[in-house]
Amino acid sequence: MSRYVIEVANLTKIYRRQVKEAGLIESVKSIFKPLYEEVEALRGVSFNVGEGEIVGYIGPNGAGKTTTLKILAGVLFPTEGEVRVLDEIPYKRSKKFLSKVSFIMASRGFLEEVAWDLPVLDGFYFIKEIYNLSYSEYKNRVDKLSEMMKIEDILKSPVRNLSHGQRKKAEIVANLLWEPKLILLDEPTLGLDIFSQNELHNFLKEYVKDYNATVMLTSHNMKDIEKCASRVIMIDKGRKLYDGDIEGLKKKIFGRKFIKICFDEVFDENIEKKLLSVEGVAVISKEENCLTISAEESISKDVAKEILNKYNISDIEIMEPTLEEVVYRFYSEGKEND
Repeated sequence: MSRYVIEVANLTKIYRRQVKEAGLIESVKSIFKPLYEEVEALRGVSFNVGEGEIVGYIGPNGAGKTTTLKILAGVLFPTEGEVRVLDEIPYKRSKKFLSKVSFIMASRGFLEEVAWDLPVLDGFYFIKEIYNLSYSEYKNRVDKLSEMMKIEDILKSPVRNLSHGQRKKAEIVANLLWEPKLILLDEPTLGLDIFSQNELHNFLKEYVKDYNATVMLTSHNMKDIEKCASRVIMIDKGRKLYDGDIEGLKKKIFGRKFIKICFDEVFDENIEKKLLSVEGVAVISKEENCLTISAEESISKDVAKEILNKYNISDIEIMEPTLEEVVYRFYSEGKEND
Protein backbone atom coordinates (compact mmCIF):
# COMPACT_ATOMS: atom_id res chain seq x y z
CA MET A 1 0.00 0.00 0.00
CA SER A 2 1.34 3.41 -0.98
CA ARG A 3 2.12 6.00 1.67
CA TYR A 4 0.58 8.64 -0.60
CA VAL A 5 -3.10 9.37 -1.13
CA ILE A 6 -2.41 10.94 -4.55
CA GLU A 7 0.39 9.91 -6.91
CA VAL A 8 0.74 11.75 -10.21
CA ALA A 9 3.63 11.11 -12.60
CA ASN A 10 4.16 12.88 -15.94
CA LEU A 11 0.45 13.63 -16.32
CA THR A 12 -0.53 15.00 -19.73
CA LYS A 13 -4.03 15.77 -20.98
CA ILE A 14 -4.71 16.76 -24.59
CA TYR A 15 -8.15 17.85 -25.72
CA ARG A 16 -9.26 17.59 -29.33
CA ARG A 17 -11.68 20.35 -30.30
CA GLN A 18 -13.35 21.34 -33.52
CA VAL A 19 -12.44 24.68 -35.14
CA LYS A 20 -14.14 26.53 -37.97
CA GLU A 21 -14.14 29.92 -39.63
CA ALA A 22 -17.04 32.33 -39.17
CA GLY A 23 -19.86 32.45 -41.69
CA LEU A 24 -22.57 30.20 -43.13
CA ILE A 25 -20.43 28.66 -45.88
CA GLU A 26 -17.70 27.68 -43.44
CA SER A 27 -20.31 26.21 -41.10
CA VAL A 28 -21.65 24.01 -43.91
CA LYS A 29 -18.09 22.96 -44.85
CA SER A 30 -17.38 21.96 -41.27
CA ILE A 31 -20.28 19.50 -41.36
CA PHE A 32 -18.74 17.50 -44.22
CA LYS A 33 -15.07 18.13 -43.52
CA PRO A 34 -14.55 19.07 -39.87
CA LEU A 35 -11.20 20.45 -38.76
CA TYR A 36 -9.76 19.83 -35.33
CA GLU A 37 -6.95 21.21 -33.20
CA GLU A 38 -5.24 19.74 -30.17
CA VAL A 39 -5.10 21.67 -26.92
CA GLU A 40 -2.59 20.56 -24.30
CA ALA A 41 -4.28 21.23 -20.95
CA LEU A 42 -1.60 19.49 -18.85
CA ARG A 43 2.06 18.87 -19.71
CA GLY A 44 4.08 16.35 -17.72
CA VAL A 45 2.74 17.29 -14.27
CA SER A 46 4.04 15.24 -11.33
CA PHE A 47 3.32 15.45 -7.59
CA ASN A 48 2.43 13.34 -4.56
CA VAL A 49 0.03 14.21 -1.73
CA GLY A 50 0.12 12.50 1.66
CA GLU A 51 -2.60 11.59 4.13
CA GLY A 52 -3.95 14.50 6.17
CA GLU A 53 -2.56 17.21 3.87
CA ILE A 54 -4.49 20.24 2.65
CA VAL A 55 -2.94 21.31 -0.63
CA GLY A 56 -3.79 24.48 -2.52
CA TYR A 57 -3.70 24.07 -6.30
CA ILE A 58 -3.13 27.51 -7.80
CA GLY A 59 -3.09 28.93 -11.29
CA PRO A 60 -4.74 31.49 -13.58
CA ASN A 61 -7.82 30.69 -15.67
CA GLY A 62 -7.07 27.91 -18.15
CA ALA A 63 -3.97 26.73 -16.27
CA GLY A 64 -5.27 23.14 -15.94
CA LYS A 65 -6.50 23.12 -12.34
CA THR A 66 -10.02 21.78 -12.88
CA THR A 67 -8.77 19.33 -15.51
CA THR A 68 -6.38 17.90 -12.90
CA LEU A 69 -9.17 17.53 -10.33
CA LYS A 70 -11.42 15.83 -12.89
CA ILE A 71 -8.67 13.32 -13.68
CA LEU A 72 -8.11 12.66 -9.97
CA ALA A 73 -11.87 12.13 -9.56
CA GLY A 74 -12.00 9.71 -12.48
CA VAL A 75 -14.20 11.98 -14.61
CA LEU A 76 -11.53 12.37 -17.32
CA PHE A 77 -8.96 9.98 -18.77
CA PRO A 78 -5.32 11.12 -18.82
CA THR A 79 -3.74 11.20 -22.27
CA GLU A 80 -0.34 10.19 -20.89
CA GLY A 81 1.21 9.56 -17.50
CA GLU A 82 0.24 7.63 -14.39
CA VAL A 83 -2.31 8.60 -11.76
CA ARG A 84 -3.17 6.65 -8.63
CA VAL A 85 -5.56 7.78 -5.92
CA LEU A 86 -5.86 5.76 -2.72
CA ASP A 87 -4.10 2.88 -4.52
CA GLU A 88 -6.77 2.89 -7.25
CA ILE A 89 -6.75 4.00 -10.90
CA PRO A 90 -9.34 6.82 -10.93
CA TYR A 91 -10.83 6.41 -14.40
CA LYS A 92 -11.76 2.78 -13.67
CA ARG A 93 -14.16 4.20 -11.06
CA SER A 94 -14.33 1.09 -8.91
CA LYS A 95 -16.85 1.00 -6.04
CA LYS A 96 -13.97 1.08 -3.57
CA PHE A 97 -12.56 4.22 -5.21
CA LEU A 98 -15.93 6.00 -5.42
CA SER A 99 -16.63 5.27 -1.74
CA LYS A 100 -13.45 7.09 -0.69
CA VAL A 101 -13.47 10.20 -2.89
CA SER A 102 -15.64 13.31 -3.00
CA PHE A 103 -15.45 15.88 -5.80
CA ILE A 104 -17.23 19.15 -4.97
CA MET A 105 -17.40 21.40 -8.02
CA ALA A 106 -18.17 25.10 -8.24
CA SER A 107 -21.23 24.43 -10.42
CA ARG A 108 -24.63 23.05 -9.36
CA GLY A 109 -24.29 20.10 -7.03
CA PHE A 110 -26.25 17.00 -6.08
CA LEU A 111 -28.85 18.72 -3.90
CA GLU A 112 -29.66 21.34 -6.53
CA GLU A 113 -29.92 18.74 -9.31
CA VAL A 114 -31.80 16.01 -7.43
CA ALA A 115 -33.54 17.52 -4.40
CA TRP A 116 -34.35 21.09 -5.51
CA ASP A 117 -37.97 21.04 -4.25
CA LEU A 118 -37.27 18.78 -1.27
CA PRO A 119 -35.98 19.49 2.24
CA VAL A 120 -32.23 19.24 2.70
CA LEU A 121 -32.66 16.14 4.88
CA ASP A 122 -34.42 14.30 2.04
CA GLY A 123 -31.42 15.02 -0.18
CA PHE A 124 -29.15 13.67 2.53
CA TYR A 125 -31.32 10.55 2.76
CA PHE A 126 -30.81 9.87 -0.96
CA ILE A 127 -27.07 9.77 -0.29
CA LYS A 128 -27.61 7.40 2.63
CA GLU A 129 -29.32 4.98 0.24
CA ILE A 130 -26.77 5.42 -2.57
CA TYR A 131 -23.84 4.65 -0.26
CA ASN A 132 -25.73 2.00 1.71
CA LEU A 133 -25.17 3.68 5.08
CA SER A 134 -26.85 2.25 8.18
CA TYR A 135 -29.38 4.54 9.82
CA SER A 136 -27.14 5.03 12.86
CA GLU A 137 -24.16 5.96 10.63
CA TYR A 138 -26.35 8.35 8.65
CA LYS A 139 -27.89 9.97 11.74
CA ASN A 140 -24.59 10.41 13.57
CA ARG A 141 -22.87 11.91 10.51
CA VAL A 142 -25.73 14.29 9.69
CA ASP A 143 -25.82 15.49 13.30
CA LYS A 144 -22.06 15.96 13.59
CA LEU A 145 -21.40 17.53 10.19
CA SER A 146 -24.44 19.81 10.38
CA GLU A 147 -23.25 21.07 13.75
CA MET A 148 -19.70 21.57 12.46
CA MET A 149 -21.01 23.49 9.42
CA LYS A 150 -23.71 25.29 11.45
CA ILE A 151 -26.65 24.34 9.22
CA GLU A 152 -28.92 22.64 11.78
CA ASP A 153 -31.61 25.31 11.29
CA ILE A 154 -31.99 24.73 7.51
CA LEU A 155 -32.19 20.93 7.39
CA LYS A 156 -36.00 20.91 7.00
CA SER A 157 -36.08 23.74 4.47
CA PRO A 158 -36.51 23.02 0.72
CA VAL A 159 -33.22 23.44 -1.14
CA ARG A 160 -34.81 26.03 -3.49
CA ASN A 161 -35.59 28.31 -0.52
CA LEU A 162 -31.97 28.50 0.66
CA SER A 163 -29.53 31.29 -0.07
CA HIS A 164 -26.49 30.53 -2.23
CA GLY A 165 -24.28 30.33 0.85
CA GLN A 166 -26.67 27.98 2.68
CA ARG A 167 -26.92 25.69 -0.37
CA LYS A 168 -23.14 25.65 -0.68
CA LYS A 169 -22.69 24.60 2.95
CA ALA A 170 -25.44 21.97 2.70
CA GLU A 171 -23.84 20.63 -0.49
CA ILE A 172 -20.48 20.21 1.25
CA VAL A 173 -22.10 18.30 4.13
CA ALA A 174 -23.94 16.09 1.60
CA ASN A 175 -20.64 15.25 -0.10
CA LEU A 176 -19.02 14.19 3.16
CA LEU A 177 -21.73 11.89 4.52
CA TRP A 178 -19.90 8.76 3.31
CA GLU A 179 -16.69 10.00 5.06
CA PRO A 180 -14.43 10.25 2.00
CA LYS A 181 -10.70 10.03 2.55
CA LEU A 182 -10.00 12.46 -0.30
CA ILE A 183 -11.90 15.70 -0.90
CA LEU A 184 -11.40 17.57 -4.17
CA LEU A 185 -12.71 21.13 -3.92
CA ASP A 186 -13.13 23.46 -6.89
CA GLU A 187 -13.67 27.13 -5.88
CA PRO A 188 -15.32 26.26 -2.52
CA THR A 189 -16.02 29.85 -1.42
CA LEU A 190 -17.24 31.23 -4.76
CA GLY A 191 -20.13 33.60 -4.00
CA LEU A 192 -19.86 33.25 -0.21
CA ASP A 193 -19.73 36.23 2.16
CA ILE A 194 -16.74 36.66 4.47
CA PHE A 195 -18.56 35.05 7.43
CA SER A 196 -19.46 31.94 5.44
CA GLN A 197 -15.93 31.80 4.03
CA ASN A 198 -14.49 31.82 7.53
CA GLU A 199 -16.91 29.11 8.67
CA LEU A 200 -15.90 26.95 5.71
CA HIS A 201 -12.19 27.43 6.40
CA ASN A 202 -12.66 26.34 10.03
CA PHE A 203 -14.86 23.42 8.97
CA LEU A 204 -12.29 22.06 6.51
CA LYS A 205 -9.46 22.18 9.02
CA GLU A 206 -11.61 20.56 11.70
CA TYR A 207 -12.80 17.83 9.31
CA VAL A 208 -9.25 16.97 8.25
CA LYS A 209 -8.16 16.84 11.88
CA ASP A 210 -11.08 14.62 12.97
CA TYR A 211 -11.08 12.23 10.00
CA ASN A 212 -7.43 12.40 8.86
CA ALA A 213 -8.74 13.20 5.39
CA THR A 214 -6.79 14.73 2.52
CA VAL A 215 -7.96 17.88 0.74
CA MET A 216 -6.90 19.32 -2.59
CA LEU A 217 -8.52 22.63 -3.39
CA THR A 218 -8.42 25.13 -6.21
CA SER A 219 -9.45 28.72 -5.65
CA HIS A 220 -8.92 32.22 -7.00
CA ASN A 221 -9.59 33.46 -3.46
CA MET A 222 -6.11 33.32 -1.93
CA LYS A 223 -7.58 33.49 1.58
CA ASP A 224 -8.91 29.95 1.03
CA ILE A 225 -5.37 28.77 0.39
CA GLU A 226 -3.68 30.88 3.06
CA LYS A 227 -6.20 29.94 5.78
CA CYS A 228 -6.40 26.21 5.03
CA ALA A 229 -3.40 24.92 3.10
CA SER A 230 0.08 24.17 4.39
CA ARG A 231 1.38 23.53 0.89
CA VAL A 232 0.76 24.96 -2.57
CA ILE A 233 1.25 23.61 -6.07
CA MET A 234 1.32 26.29 -8.76
CA ILE A 235 0.72 25.61 -12.44
CA ASP A 236 0.39 27.67 -15.59
CA LYS A 237 -0.29 26.61 -19.18
CA GLY A 238 -0.47 23.03 -17.98
CA ARG A 239 3.01 22.98 -16.40
CA LYS A 240 3.94 22.75 -12.73
CA LEU A 241 5.94 25.80 -11.65
CA TYR A 242 6.20 25.45 -7.86
CA ASP A 243 5.51 22.82 -5.19
CA GLY A 244 6.23 23.65 -1.57
CA ASP A 245 5.06 25.48 1.53
CA ILE A 246 3.66 29.02 1.50
CA GLU A 247 6.54 30.49 3.48
CA GLY A 248 9.00 29.05 0.99
CA LEU A 249 7.04 30.64 -1.84
CA LYS A 250 7.09 34.03 -0.13
CA LYS A 251 10.85 33.82 0.35
CA LYS A 252 11.33 32.70 -3.24
CA ILE A 253 9.36 35.63 -4.66
CA PHE A 254 9.99 38.44 -2.20
CA GLY A 255 12.65 37.44 0.33
CA ARG A 256 11.73 40.67 2.10
CA LYS A 257 9.60 41.94 4.96
CA PHE A 258 7.75 45.22 5.25
CA ILE A 259 8.20 47.49 8.27
CA LYS A 260 5.69 50.22 9.00
CA ILE A 261 7.02 52.89 11.39
CA CYS A 262 4.80 55.57 12.92
CA PHE A 263 6.70 58.42 14.61
CA ASP A 264 5.58 60.59 17.53
CA GLU A 265 5.83 63.62 15.25
CA VAL A 266 6.09 64.24 11.50
CA PHE A 267 9.27 62.43 10.55
CA ASP A 268 12.31 64.29 9.29
CA GLU A 269 13.56 63.55 5.77
CA ASN A 270 16.98 62.90 7.28
CA ILE A 271 15.54 59.77 8.92
CA GLU A 272 14.46 58.49 5.52
CA LYS A 273 17.94 59.15 4.09
CA LYS A 274 19.60 57.31 6.97
CA LEU A 275 17.34 54.29 6.51
CA LEU A 276 17.96 54.24 2.77
CA SER A 277 21.70 54.25 3.39
CA VAL A 278 21.36 50.76 4.86
CA GLU A 279 21.99 48.15 2.16
CA GLY A 280 18.88 46.07 1.46
CA VAL A 281 16.37 48.74 2.62
CA ALA A 282 13.87 50.51 0.33
CA VAL A 283 11.04 52.98 0.98
CA ILE A 284 7.61 51.73 -0.04
CA SER A 285 5.30 54.56 1.04
CA LYS A 286 5.17 57.74 3.12
CA GLU A 287 2.37 59.35 5.09
CA GLU A 288 2.30 62.36 7.41
CA ASN A 289 4.02 60.67 10.33
CA CYS A 290 4.39 57.08 9.06
CA LEU A 291 6.95 55.46 6.82
CA THR A 292 6.74 51.96 5.29
CA ILE A 293 10.01 50.39 4.22
CA SER A 294 10.99 46.97 2.92
CA ALA A 295 14.08 45.14 4.13
CA GLU A 296 15.71 41.89 3.14
CA GLU A 297 14.48 39.18 5.48
CA SER A 298 17.97 38.48 6.85
CA ILE A 299 18.29 42.04 8.20
CA SER A 300 14.67 42.96 8.93
CA LYS A 301 14.88 42.28 12.69
CA ASP A 302 18.12 44.25 13.05
CA VAL A 303 16.63 47.18 11.13
CA ALA A 304 13.56 47.16 13.37
CA LYS A 305 15.72 47.10 16.54
CA GLU A 306 17.83 49.99 15.28
CA ILE A 307 14.74 52.07 14.56
CA LEU A 308 13.37 51.38 18.05
CA ASN A 309 16.66 52.38 19.68
CA LYS A 310 17.36 55.52 17.65
CA TYR A 311 13.99 57.19 17.08
CA ASN A 312 10.91 58.26 19.03
CA ILE A 313 8.15 56.15 17.56
CA SER A 314 4.51 55.56 18.49
CA ASP A 315 4.14 52.25 16.68
CA ILE A 316 6.12 49.76 14.60
CA GLU A 317 4.85 46.73 12.69
CA ILE A 318 6.75 44.07 10.76
CA MET A 319 4.55 42.72 7.98
CA GLU A 320 4.84 39.94 5.42
CA PRO A 321 3.41 40.11 1.91
CA THR A 322 0.02 38.44 1.55
CA LEU A 323 -0.27 35.28 -0.52
CA GLU A 324 -2.34 37.24 -3.04
CA GLU A 325 0.54 39.71 -3.53
CA VAL A 326 3.02 36.85 -3.87
CA VAL A 327 0.93 34.93 -6.40
CA TYR A 328 0.26 38.07 -8.45
CA ARG A 329 3.96 38.86 -8.60
CA PHE A 330 4.85 35.22 -9.36
CA TYR A 331 2.64 35.05 -12.43
CA SER A 332 3.28 38.65 -13.50
CA GLU A 333 7.03 38.05 -13.60
CA GLY A 334 6.43 34.81 -15.46
CA LYS A 335 4.47 36.62 -18.17
CA GLU A 336 7.15 39.27 -18.49
CA ASN A 337 9.75 36.54 -19.02
CA ASP A 338 7.72 34.69 -21.68
